[in-house]
Amino acid sequence: MKQLTCVVHFDLNIKTKLFCGCVYDVLAVPNSCCCPVCLGLPGSLPALNKAAVEKILLLGKLFESHVHKISSFYKKTNFSPDLPLGYQVSQHTHPLISGGCYDGIKIKHLHLQTNKALLLPSDDTRHTLIDFNPSGTARIELMTEAVFDHHDDIQSFILKLSQFLKSHHIISTDAQICYSIADDVKDIILDDTTYFPDSDIAPLIIDEEFINQLTIGATI
Repeated sequence: MKQLTCVVHFDLNIKTKLFCGCVYDVLAVPNSCCCPVCLGLPGSLPALNKAAVEKILLLGKLFESHVHKISSFYKKTNFSPDLPLGYQVSQHTHPLISGGCYDGIKIKHLHLQTNKALLLPSDDTRHTLIDFNPSGTARIELMTEAVFDHHDDIQSFILKLSQFLKSHHIISTDAQICYSIADDVKDIILDDTTYFPDSDIAPLIIDEEFINQLTIGATI
């Protein structure tokens, strides 16, 4: 029997989005927490959110992971109406953090990525509404090694991980985390998904001093 891999996604507990200064409020009027950057308008340029970098580095410390001093952002392209840029910004190809362990489960990597917009049903069944408020919010993808024997083991891991992330203020207390399961990491990557370097975003360079300044238990 093949062992299972778990891929987890969760939104970071920070005030603004990953590449712009928009403040996301889940209760806000649809399409009111947007700007040219998170709407993907021509001429807009992203600026990386320092708080998001601090959060993922803190998580790497907690997991005793390896931090790659240089990591890159890529365009994860696949057609979807909830991607205003036409792609999702992701570090999947060159993640910031790799290795480490939580609750005896080996971690393959952690990386930053942007969230999608929200598709909403309309009264007219021929159309779908789009709320771009969540577009561009900061999230983390966590991929484990293939170490799980049963789905029940993964559900137990997810429950513990959720409580752990909330206790360290990585996610908000009312946040939900989502996950997918595969018996081979290759199964997780869809055939129509490709990755290209994002020329609008410079490589992320981390120095040791910046890492050492982060304190476990601090609220960022």
